[in-house]
Amino acid sequence: MIRLREVLSTQDQDHVRRILNSSISMDRPGLRALSRVNEFMRDDTYISEEAVEPFKGLSQAERERMISELIWRVTCHLDGSITRVLGLHAYPLGRKFSALQTEHDDRDIFCLGLAG
Repeated sequence: MIRLREVLSTQDQDHVRRILNSSISMDRPGLRALSRVNEFMRDDTYISEEAVEPFKGLSQAERERMISELIWRVTCHLDGSITRVLGLHAYPLGRKFSALQTEHDDRDIFCLGLAG
């Protein structure tokens, strides 16, 4: 596994910043939520080695859509949202990719991988 941030292009990183800056209110709770999602995306979101090249092979629009979906899933996970489905730990992201919610080094993580 590789941290997702290590394989994101500059355009992908800009997309992450745009989403996080535009989707969370700037009041104190909103800023705390932004910080938590940003930290989780930076430190606890990975990509499997097998998925790196297929991910890079996607068009920019496809990667941005997938990143947006992943950020939404991470946000739901962190805030315990009702959109989080109990017992479900793999979320299809399209184009043969999925996000797997699991543990790594005793921490909750998300790992972007190829759907099995």
